[in-house]
Amino acid sequence: MQEDSSTYGIDEQLVMSILGLYGTISWTNFGFLDRTKPGIIGELNDAQKNGGRVNTFIDDLVAAIVAAAEARIAHDYK
Repeated sequence: MQEDSSTYGIDEQLVMSILGLYGTISWTNFGFLDRTKPGIIGELNDAQKNGGRVNTFIDDLVAAIVAAAEARIAHDYK
């Protein structure tokens, strides 16, 4: 837990379970967000490196929520 390994772990498995509800658009969007870590996602990821809290799961969960919302909009549910 001292560092968030970039290999697929339980946090990514949890995310993939969530994204499975929204199709491949959400998986692609999550991959982009997970690699680039924009905004709050990057802040949560870097907090641990800067001596803050351990956020091993939360950055991936926030990225999954954003990716799921983007996919829902892309699918144009009404």
